[in-house]
Amino acid sequence: MKNILYSIFILSLVISSGCVDDDRLFSLDDFPKGALPNFSQGANDDGFIGLGKAANFNMEIAVDFSNNLTQSADGKTPGSGRTTTNLEFADVSSLDIEVMWTDASSGNSYTGVVGSTSSWPAVLSFSGMDIVNAITELTSPDSLKLGDIITVAGGVRFADGRHSPAFVPNASGQPVLAYSPSYFNHPGYTALLRYSVNCVSELGVEVEYEVLEAVDVYGGPTPLTSGTFTWVTNANGNYTWTSYSFGTYQNAYGCCEQAAGSALRITDLCDDLSISAADGYGCAWDLIVDEVSGSVLTVTLSGANGGCFDHVTVKMTRTDGLDWPALY
Repeated sequence: MKNILYSIFILSLVISSGCVDDDRLFSLDDFPKGALPNFSQGANDDGFIGLGKAANFNMEIAVDFSNNLTQSADGKTPGSGRTTTNLEFADVSSLDIEVMWTDASSGNSYTGVVGSTSSWPAVLSFSGMDIVNAITELTSPDSLKLGDIITVAGGVRFADGRHSPAFVPNASGQPVLAYSPSYFNHPGYTALLRYSVNCVSELGVEVEYEVLEAVDVYGGPTPLTSGTFTWVTNANGNYTWTSYSFGTYQNAYGCCEQAAGSALRITDLCDDLSISAADGYGCAWDLIVDEVSGSVLTVTLSGANGGCFDHVTVKMTRTDGLDWPALY
């Protein structure tokens, strides 16, 4: 019985192979070819949308149908070693810059077209009002609330009349990105840009500081210091100080002072002030706002659990005479 079944199997293979028409074999040419727009943010791009200031938002984006895959000299940026790869697999006549607003309160999303270009590489600029006008459901800049997200992607119009939109509806009728997830892990390729609505932080000021109390990891007091420094703005709500331990580390260990260039950063998220959870040595940090009184801010930097010092209390007075916001 086994031999009979085997003979039938071999016969079926012979018959099927004899019926193959080479002209009917599938090839990549049987499928429509597309194109992949590659995005990046320009030097004048705000990077976020300020809460209550959406009308003043500036978006500057660069777009091209090529990909720079060159690996950096330090090896930190991945790549295949190829300089450029053409991502325009079929002739493109124009590229629509499509935007999607995701309402954080409802979870619903809405789309529109903010502009287009028929040449690339291109650098395009759009205002917050351009985005509001592009999406019907955004009735005004004030419609954008904390936590909302604007997503930017490309809708491709081909020379042969085909159209590949940036967003397509899912089973629930909500727009989703019309790209395979695999594209997001491709080195040097950015399929979309996202802009979140966040509070505007304006703490980049010069201050006169005075250390009111400083206690090292051993519980001993350290010399009190004073001086002047500026809150250096790295990005919206992210700041660098000249010093974070104000001599405490130096006094306790004779080295390793936590200064500008260390792993520590100060973060302002809608007036909630905090510091990085740990420094470059793995020592824990915490920041407590003790008091805000006009132009005077008093904070305590604590070693917390697992910290390498006890605490430092610092009074900071703005030199511009303006009041601090209601930080906490």
